[in-house]
Amino acid sequence: MRKFTLLAASCFMALAAAAQTSYVTPATDIDSGDPSFDFNGTTNYVILYASEDEVDALGETKILKNESPTDLDGARPVYIWDNTYTGGEGEGFNSFGGSGYMSFVVGTVGWSGLGHCGVVDAAKELDGFDLSMLKSGKWYLHMAMKDAGSIHATHNIAIGPNATGCFALGETKTDAKYELIGDFDRDGEWYNIDIPVDDLVDLGFDLTNCTDNYAGNVLTFLSGGAAGAQLNYDAVFFYQKAADATGINQVKADNNKVNAIYTVNGMQVKDMSKPGLYIQKTANGVKKVLKK
Repeated sequence: MRKFTLLAASCFMALAAAAQTSYVTPATDIDSGDPSFDFNGTTNYVILYASEDEVDALGETKILKNESPTDLDGARPVYIWDNTYTGGEGEGFNSFGGSGYMSFVVGTVGWSGLGHCGVVDAAKELDGFDLSMLKSGKWYLHMAMKDAGSIHATHNIAIGPNATGCFALGETKTDAKYELIGDFDRDGEWYNIDIPVDDLVDLGFDLTNCTDNYAGNVLTFLSGGAAGAQLNYDAVFFYQKAADATGINQVKADNNKVNAIYTVNGMQVKDMSKPGLYIQKTANGVKKVLKK
């Protein structure tokens, strides 16, 4: 259990109080009707979930890594724990005005939980999550949520390696581990949540474990046990403000650097000195290379 000095606790309470008005904002501009997210003033997106439309809206040249979910046998599956959620309707537009978002409904088990999990297996070319870039520079977490149901659930959300950055969105705090940082109206409209990673570190986010092949949960949701409660979320990614983005060319160069070499049997080797088929791992992913 973490212990805080009186000063640290006071600062933490001030951070949480400020969050009530600064972290959550409408996802649609009230005047233009366009998405309110600042596409022009942000860059270097590291995506944990985005639909194809949203990937297009962010722009391929400004995306550092797209770590969106894969199938259950892939590198980044989404696991619903103990069948505690069922699939939601997922109707209407997403937070960027396009199609596609994550939609679930709490079932009748008495609790709920799901996790975006990284899987690393060189033989199967599974490389988990690459969060290594978050160690340098100033970063922000973006996500969007909406709810039109009659059950006002508190969503306990955890982010980062081993899902240690814990915060909650709702009217009431339901778990001491999750700091209540604000809420969003349950009116069927999308709301953006933007949190500096520096603030997430104060909430337990572990930067030291932000590696280029993380295996384990990096994003989890707990929505309580009230059957029928909605969980709709969208456009989950880290980003930098354009004014803060420096050294991006070096980051892209580092993403292409070969970090490890494996045989097709999964054995790591120092080099490709012998002819055969090898698996090279870079920050951008894995690829097969035939050495003649």
